Amino acid sequence: MKTLALAIANEWKGKESKKKLDLPSMVLTTLAYEAIDNPFNETKDAVVSSIVEYLKFDTVRFRDTCHEELLEKQSRHWDPLIGWFEHTF
Repeated sequence: MKTLALAIANEWKGKESKKKLDLPSMVLTTLAYEAIDNPFNETKDAVVSSIVEYLKFDTVRFRDTCHEELLEKQSRHWDPLIGWFEHTF
């Protein structure tokens, strides 16, 4: 959970000076809002299914195997979040 919170906090970095938030660019924040608020009164299974469908194509799942330094950063930052999600859901 801490990894997800840190990733969301990272999305908010630098947003304080903006006059308007660009929520479509804040994917994790939007997913968290949906999961918490559940505006369509969906079941937990339906919400998880929707998130899983989205995550199939999320760039966090794709790695740059041609650049070792980038691959290491991707693994360090995203593997804990992916592991938490897979374990939780």
